[in-house]
Amino acid sequence: MHGQRGSFMHVCAVRTVRNIIKIDVLICTYKRTVLDQCLTSVLAQDLPEGLVVNVIVADNASTKWALECVMEHAKNTPITIQYLHAPADNISIARNACLESATGDYVAFLDDDEIAPNDWLAQLCWDMGGHDVVFGPVVAQYPPDAPNWIVRNDFHSTTLDSAQGVIQTGYAGNVVMRWRGMPWVQERFDLALGATGGEDTDFFNRLYKLGAILTFSPHAYVHEPVAENRLCIRWLAKRRFRSGQSFADIAMQDVHRAVLFSTAFLKSVYSVLAMFIFAMSEKRAGFWLMRCLFHMGVFSRSIQLRTPQPHKVRR
Repeated sequence: MHGQRGSFMHVCAVRTVRNIIKIDVLICTYKRTVLDQCLTSVLAQDLPEGLVVNVIVADNASTKWALECVMEHAKNTPITIQYLHAPADNISIARNACLESATGDYVAFLDDDEIAPNDWLAQLCWDMGGHDVVFGPVVAQYPPDAPNWIVRNDFHSTTLDSAQGVIQTGYAGNVVMRWRGMPWVQERFDLALGATGGEDTDFFNRLYKLGAILTFSPHAYVHEPVAENRLCIRWLAKRRFRSGQSFADIAMQDVHRAVLFSTAFLKSVYSVLAMFIFAMSEKRAGFWLMRCLFHMGVFSRSIQLRTPQPHKVRR
């Protein structure tokens, strides 16, 4: 584990001889066959002594679409796997169902289309230290025929820039957090945002305001195979626009709406100009197009507009 596994295993063993640490891995799923690979990777984790894992899968489809897959895995592992039917078509419903069932000292969220290396959980725990929430990168895996400009810009990977200072929010795709007995144990994902996007941004920002210390671990990565329907401008545009709106929701808590409105407008115009300047470079033009859409999302939210039905563009 990047040269740290032996040290971590020793420290964790010393800490947990008398106290078992339990982590609930929470997976929300919606009609994705890659769930099978996701569960396989979680059940294959190389865990240090004293660390016990429980897996909770919340099925957000209207029917019990994932039940057979989950039960098949449950038959072949000593790890407890719990299936929850949490319909429908609202990711916050599924996330909250997981939290309601969680009893662990820690909880970790993993998306159903992500595949974790064997040291994923151990690395997250190692990097927690004195922090309360640890985010890890989601590394996109592109198919061979993916458009070159998308691959070169790596639009589908998710990370945080911890160099900018204090982290005030994050995402639910790859994260572990202290849970049992913490001040935020009653916090839940906003149901309204689960139907419009940004529910995880809002949730982790609330934890931050309750005193949680957030950090980022560059080594605790997971892989995400990129589905073909996501390799198009339309999907990327909706995602980037929605990200801008989520950013604005947080920013407006500290920045006056008029300032955010003006700044987003100017940045949108600048991005359009840059897009035309670099029109001959597919990579750079694509980058500035996505930047423009992000700032347009910020702009639209600053005047109280929100994109309808984004659950059709699932993460």
